[in-house]
Amino acid sequence: MIHILLTTLKVIGILLAITLGLIVGLILIVLFVPIRYNANVNNIDVKAKVTWLLHLISVRLEFIDKKLKYKIKILGITILNSEKPKKPKKTKETKEVEAKKQEEPKKQEEPKKQEEPKKQEEPKTEPDDKKEPSHAKNQTETKEKKSISQKLLEVINNIKFKIKNICDKIKNVLKKITDYKDFLTTEESITNIKLILKMLLDLLLYVLPTKLKGNVKFGFDNPETTGKALGAICIFHGVYADNITLEPDFDNKVFEANVKFKGRIRLYRFVVLAFKLWRNKWIKKLLKFIKKH
Repeated sequence: MIHILLTTLKVIGILLAITLGLIVGLILIVLFVPIRYNANVNNIDVKAKVTWLLHLISVRLEFIDKKLKYKIKILGITILNSEKPKKPKKTKETKEVEAKKQEEPKKQEEPKKQEEPKKQEEPKTEPDDKKEPSHAKNQTETKEKKSISQKLLEVINNIKFKIKNICDKIKNVLKKITDYKDFLTTEESITNIKLILKMLLDLLLYVLPTKLKGNVKFGFDNPETTGKALGAICIFHGVYADNITLEPDFDNKVFEANVKFKGRIRLYRFVVLAFKLWRNKWIKKLLKFIKKH
């Protein structure tokens, strides 16, 4: 009896170990197997492809002539395809109407009976209104004067109430601004903000393509705008300076691009960043501060 119990426990332990191993293996595959992407850009037209785990999942995107096309495959089976025509689904009501049309025979239309002309009614003469006495007119005039004065008072009171509400709201907003300023300008806040921005910048640089080749010519109506755009692009241009050429045109509005790029993303980097942010004590203080305000 004990031998049978031990063997059953052993089998259950082996099965649990296998299931745990499979779960851990799947988690590691999801976290460490890279999501690969590549794209070709020709002016405004874009062709892109995203694959994962030896094309187990693949996504194709095309934006040509201002039309978006996509195709999603899992294990080689197409799940979604924008080019596939969608069949209109028939509702229950439409099916019932079609069945009734097929069953019911056509009925002959019966001639409509001519309606008899209605007799014109003679206009009724209404009696003249009785004249109101003079004291009744005076009472109505005094009531009208009182109602006008009451309405004016109500309007003035409403305006005062609205102005007071606006002033209170402005005071609350100014108080919140000063509170946020005092909280965010401390040494602890400044160091943590710099740390978080650095982590986000590192993640952005990681997500950017690893290989890039091509040339881009661009220009705006205003030369100042072209210069600002060139300055913003040059922040990342240092990474790809040898592979891509930039041609700013300060005289004409133009955009010409012929670029090919590819890259990969591993999800564990996002998980590590999320864990670091979750463990950060300053972020917890910030969330509590936001809830209070």
